[in-house]
Amino acid sequence: VCGRTGLVVENARVITDGQDCQFDAVWCSSLTTSLAKGKPDTEVVDVSARVAVLNDVLEACSKPVIYDGDTGGEPENFWFTVRTLERHGVSAVIIEDKVGLKRNSLFGTEADQLQASIP
Repeated sequence: VCGRTGLVVENARVITDGQDCQFDAVWCSSLTTSLAKGKPDTEVVDVSARVAVLNDVLEACSKPVIYDGDTGGEPENFWFTVRTLERHGVSAVIIEDKVGLKRNSLFGTEADQLQASIP
């Protein structure tokens, strides 16, 4: 699934009002990776499995990649994730500032989610 996503991002173009519009980057989502593996989007898919999917995207796409880092996991281990993503050429990692286990934002206000304080 994600390799095809890379192909779409790489090749999709629409002409609107004489302008060539295309994707600027690709978002490597934890939701799509979790769904492709039949798992809930609660960080149960480990970084190694997500990087394997990321490789599929990179095989098909030369656009910058923005990686959905969820909560980042344990702070002591996050730098390993960042180094792995750097080796693969990922342009940016977005992490959430939530306390506790990750809950997909599609749950809306039905899921209690607390924001971390920033010292």
